[in-house]
Amino acid sequence: MERGGRLGYRPALDGLRGVAVLLVLAQHANVPFFAQGGTVGVTLFFVLSGFLITSILRDERATTGRTDFRGFYLRRARRLLPALALLLVGVTAYLLASGQSLVDVLLTAAYASNLAGASGHNLGNLVHTWTLSLEEQFYLLWPLLLPVVARRRRPALVLAVVAALVVAWRVVLSMSGASVERIYFGPDTRADAIVIGCALAFALASIPARHLRLAAAVSAAVLAGLCAAPPESALAWLLPPITLASLVVVAHAARSAPKLLTWRPLVATGRISYGLYLWSFPVALSVESRDLPLWVSAPTIAAVSVALALASWFVIERPFQRRPVKAAVDPVDPVDPVDPVDPGEVVPLTSKALPAR
Repeated sequence: MERGGRLGYRPALDGLRGVAVLLVLAQHANVPFFAQGGTVGVTLFFVLSGFLITSILRDERATTGRTDFRGFYLRRARRLLPALALLLVGVTAYLLASGQSLVDVLLTAAYASNLAGASGHNLGNLVHTWTLSLEEQFYLLWPLLLPVVARRRRPALVLAVVAALVVAWRVVLSMSGASVERIYFGPDTRADAIVIGCALAFALASIPARHLRLAAAVSAAVLAGLCAAPPESALAWLLPPITLASLVVVAHAARSAPKLLTWRPLVATGRISYGLYLWSFPVALSVESRDLPLWVSAPTIAAVSVALALASWFVIERPFQRRPVKAAVDPVDPVDPVDPVDPGEVVPLTSKALPAR
């Protein structure tokens, strides 16, 4: 942490975004041993999102004594809406040309795709936007709830308890026979990673950096192993270790800036991670429909996705970000949802698209 408690811009956190989105891309492209790469990548994005957004809001209140809601929401809109609008225009054109319904586009535009997915609706090319919906719901609620939580004696502990309750609720639903879609997409069953990231923003300064290095190495190994878990893995039991390991990795990246995560190509990948996330899934569906061998399809998916993400970054995203927004504080670079991710549903739309219960 910088003096005064402010986080400041950390290239390692962009590097971590780069790792997360590459894991998502690997699963989209059906790369061997990455059957759960997207699940790990999205969870990393969620933890990072909760941590950074909470840091932004806390720094602003510490500096000005208030939260600039208008500035916060305007920055989020400028960061996220233009690139999403471009994707929706492309998908709309495809659906109209093929005579299909625009319901999925409307659900995505309303940030309700996670609710639709939890009810069993398949959003096709836009199924991965469920994470954007969860993030947007977080953005809407958390700035209002944060002052209440921050007044608690131990806000990090309060948030950790909330995250534990989400995990317990997910297990209860799973054991009671709830559908995989209900568990996978539900905001009440997937909020734990974001909430634990919020808790980290309160607790990071009290965590000795020297204790994080070994824990982060072990956590990274755990995440690497869980990436290779079979697609039918039970989600209720797979997510807790992924979330805890992601928490440790994010904490280490924020405190110590590991050299690997500050590698320039990885940081650059993190900078375009939002566009890469948005485009990789529909690109993967399109390429896979041509029944190409893996050694052709995987590089094609990667190349086309990166090209579209770069175009999105330079033509759409960056110009909007450069427009000044009057705000008290914006101490860290805006987080990408997957922003994760920020951070979406990260597996092909087949019968194996969701983990089994």
